[in-house]
Amino acid sequence: MTYSKKYLAKIILSNVDHTSCDPEKSKEYLKENKIDPDNIYKEGIKRIKKLQLQAAAAKKRAEMESTKSIKQKAIDWVDSLINDVNFSFPSFVKSNNLVLHNRNIDSFNQEDIKNSLTQYFYLKFVDPDNTEQDEQQV
Repeated sequence: MTYSKKYLAKIILSNVDHTSCDPEKSKEYLKENKIDPDNIYKEGIKRIKKLQLQAAAAKKRAEMESTKSIKQKAIDWVDSLINDVNFSFPSFVKSNNLVLHNRNIDSFNQEDIKNSLTQYFYLKFVDPDNTEQDEQQV
């Protein structure tokens, strides 16, 4: 005779009150019905860990997508800023109190300017509430 899940659930639930009060009686009952409680426990733990890993992976993917969109926003912002005819990098550095690793900003080429500004705006967009610091380090 083959047993279905429904039949098994019916057997287990028919004696729930009797067996569920005492863990030892519960284990005995399951063993009498040829069900290994240790295996059920191990499989349950495996499923929980798998679900936790899947949730962590989904969270990480969402964070990465969010970060990617913030970086793209910073790049777009920098491109529009650099393409502005009135844009002056030295003036921007002074007006925004940027602290740069290389203080000789006259030696910056277009790529250096773009990288520095992208990093500045990325950090600014990631933490827009960070107004405590007057100086931003790029």
